[in-house]
Amino acid sequence: MATTRTHASAELTVKAANPLVAAVQETFDTMLGASIQRTGLELRPDDASMYDISALIGVSGRVAGAFCISFTFETAAGAVSRFTGMEVDPRSALVIDGVGEFTNVIVGSAKERFDLPLNLGIPNVVLGEKHKVNFPSQAKPLRISFQSDFGPMLIDFGFSCSSFD
Repeated sequence: MATTRTHASAELTVKAANPLVAAVQETFDTMLGASIQRTGLELRPDDASMYDISALIGVSGRVAGAFCISFTFETAAGAVSRFTGMEVDPRSALVIDGVGEFTNVIVGSAKERFDLPLNLGIPNVVLGEKHKVNFPSQAKPLRISFQSDFGPMLIDFGFSCSSFD
């Protein structure tokens, strides 16, 4: 039974990858007038750390897990500066709020692109160099890396589910 749940969790995680990439590209194009390229896709290493500022959106219901989008301070400040048309301090409240908003838009857009039983929470933002994010034990999280006009970005995501059609 646990093996079946683990397989279903991994399948669900893989199913989310392409919609996430499309949502990231669309968001950077339409909101920021910027380009972003996927530079990697891998199983997330157990000891993986994030960049300087990350926003997490929890998933609940039949599926448990999270999406975590992580930026360097410079990448986040560049994106928020482009969006607002103002120069911003990379550690300012405006950048923190902006990272939460970008994450909300990207994850919401990705959710609309696939028909999965996901109930999304609100973004929570975490600051700190090389911080860690844990996923449910049965999740097999993936990591997608990107390079944008502003710098690097990561998305880690993974799910655990009791049943999956």
